Amino acid sequence: MGWFSTLNNQVGLLCAIIAHAICSVFSMFSAKLLMHMCVAAMSLQIIFVISAYVSSSVSAPSCAALRVLIHFSFLAQFTWKALQAFILWKVFVINDEHTNRYNILFIVIDWLV
Repeated sequence: MGWFSTLNNQVGLLCAIIAHAICSVFSMFSAKLLMHMCVAAMSLQIIFVISAYVSSSVSAPSCAALRVLIHFSFLAQFTWKALQAFILWKVFVINDEHTNRYNILFIVIDWLV
């Protein structure tokens, strides 16, 4: 039953990414943030499933590489959520709706942190 829920999550995230790519005429910054978070969540699940299936047959360095990738995906997903909370705070508390000028800065910081 666990594989079915993982597959269901993967299909849902993939559909959200494809729908955003096809249907977005005016790509809003919040939608871009959500898509980056979906990519981070999808990569986490893919790496987790791969590591679960190959964990018994890989060497120690390969296992360490998979651990690093899983850790990176967790951190990327967390930082995208934190950035969404920060942008929401800026819009509602500070009334700063001009977050589009920070697009590249936020994307670089979140994927590299």
